[in-house]
Amino acid sequence: MADSTFWRDLADKFRALDPDGLLCADWKCEKGLPYEWSIRAKHVVGGGRDTRLQFEALARYAGAEVENPHSRSLLDAWLDALNKETENDTFGSGPPEGPDRKPTSTWGSIHRISQASATFCCLLQSRALEAEAAPTTPSAVETDALSELRTLGLTIDIDENAAARIWGGLQIIDGRYFQRHYHKDKNSPVPTTRQHLFDAYHTIAENIVNADTPTEVLENMIPSMISAFRLKEDWWPRTDLETLKRMLQGPRNEWKGKRLLMRTELSDDPPVLRKPEEIPQQSQTPDLGAAVKEVQHIETDPIAEERAALLIAFKAKARKQGIKVTDAMVAKAAKSTWNTRTMVAWWKRNDPNCKPTHDRLIRAVLARVPASIWPRT
Repeated sequence: MADSTFWRDLADKFRALDPDGLLCADWKCEKGLPYEWSIRAKHVVGGGRDTRLQFEALARYAGAEVENPHSRSLLDAWLDALNKETENDTFGSGPPEGPDRKPTSTWGSIHRISQASATFCCLLQSRALEAEAAPTTPSAVETDALSELRTLGLTIDIDENAAARIWGGLQIIDGRYFQRHYHKDKNSPVPTTRQHLFDAYHTIAENIVNADTPTEVLENMIPSMISAFRLKEDWWPRTDLETLKRMLQGPRNEWKGKRLLMRTELSDDPPVLRKPEEIPQQSQTPDLGAAVKEVQHIETDPIAEERAALLIAFKAKARKQGIKVTDAMVAKAAKSTWNTRTMVAWWKRNDPNCKPTHDRLIRAVLARVPASIWPRT
């Protein structure tokens, strides 16, 4: 629906169009059929036709902004909506007929239709103002997604953005399932692969798993969610939960390994300073020439070089704003469930574990002004 300003301006136009209230709207309705409307001037006066044409133009403009479930003309849509909210000045009906003893025809009229339209616009303006003043819920979709995931068996706390990504990913997999994306034999009524189950596991895990994720989540919660979604959407296989868990052994083990990497990844903590006597002495002078030659033979990755340069530039910008930024801070800003620097480290060296989605999240952070992410207090 249009905003309050639209209805306020339109009310002024309707009010100014026919201040003397010459225009009248008549309607008639046969049982089971839509209203038939006609606009007329109650008195024959000069300029009556022009006023009627101007009113109909305004009414069509308004009709484009009201509900029109039966695809009526814009003029009829406006008058139908107005008629629901306005008392008729005249009303009549034919004799009752049929088993329900209801009249087969009714008719009526609304006098001063332009003024009635102005009043209706004021009502719509008030409703629009109420809607505009209500607390905004930009994350309504995400909240709905979180509710859906709770229904599937989500037991841990995640933010609404993560919930939306999971629910959206499951919907995509479901759409591909019924397009036979997972059917190597397109004539087979069931998938010939378990990939849809694996994709569902990865979709959930990549949005919730971090270094501190309990094994219970990987072993039981995620498979249970997939089982519930599978039953809800009528996926193959129609089997019990324990069998499904065995089918998901591959992704379960993969994410246990990823979780371990997250735990063992080097931190951004400063190096530990040791006493001179604790530092092992070189038994001989290193062959720097040989080391240089060895480095020169290492093939550089242009993607990794570009990403490293981007991260260095971002940190330099942050230092100018008095902010010391670490890889772990960038990871946390990119995604709230990334509690270590693992993903940024993978991204920086173009590791296969860093997917295009992760790349977009990290680049989005690096494109921002550091002080807007970590305001100085």
